[in-house]
Amino acid sequence: MGGDGGASHILREDLEKCGFDVKDEYEIYYLPTSDELEHCFEMGKLLVKE
Repeated sequence: MGGDGGASHILREDLEKCGFDVKDEYEIYYLPTSDELEHCFEMGKLLVKE
């Protein structure tokens, strides 16, 4: 696939510079594992509470 990661960190920094409150950053490569999907689901629940 290429790349060595880090895009989520760059995106987080850019969004924070624009005034967004970024709660978390997370990178998934290709097909997510069940643990990665669970983490994303929990992040979604956190966003709903905000």
